[in-house]
Amino acid sequence: KNCHIFMIKNHLLEKSVTAFEFGGDILYGICITYHELQVLTDYKGNKHNIVAPVCFCLLTRYPFFQLHMDFLHALLSIQQTERLKRLVESKEINLENHIITDMSHINVGPHQVKGCINLIQKYYHAGVPKRGQKIQINLLNTKIIFHRPIGQGADIDILLANYCCLLAYHNLQAIDLIQLLECALKEYKIIIVSENLALTTSAVLSFVPLLHPLTWTGVILPILPQHL
Repeated sequence: KNCHIFMIKNHLLEKSVTAFEFGGDILYGICITYHELQVLTDYKGNKHNIVAPVCFCLLTRYPFFQLHMDFLHALLSIQQTERLKRLVESKEINLENHIITDMSHINVGPHQVKGCINLIQKYYHAGVPKRGQKIQINLLNTKIIFHRPIGQGADIDILLANYCCLLAYHNLQAIDLIQLLECALKEYKIIIVSENLALTTSAVLSFVPLLHPLTWTGVILPILPQHL
């Protein structure tokens, strides 16, 4: 529920040989949202603990969705472990009011945590696996393994099918799926509404592999602002 993906087109993006097979000028966004403890000071100078939503987003040319999700989850796990360690060691906790009076040395980003920096470097230098190959990233207790699938057709269709279709169709009845496919083949306008961004984006993007070898010629917008 706290993860979703999207696609954007960038005409200024330089095309590389490896990226061309995935669309070249398409960027894939993988996002994870979570809630983070913050301390705010009101106009009277009183401090209050609040929980605020935070979103981490990764933009990439390569639609290895599960790999990117595993990487973001591992990154956040290392960050949260470091924050918890600093919180336990902190002397800024007011036990009487259950208030953390100073979060400046606790609210650290991934760029401030050595384990996160090492993981990012390993991830960056892991390279792009060929079809049928796997990559493995090891760091302390973190292990990320990704197998690039082998199949007929474009990689994007296979990767979207593996990631999006399983999530989307797990929540749909067979009759609903048939009706949606009928609407798509007739090129009807389709709007999917849900408070679950992971389900919404997966359902929308699942139409790409579902229609293969046909191609949806209209606009695909996995996410729209609330006012639209």
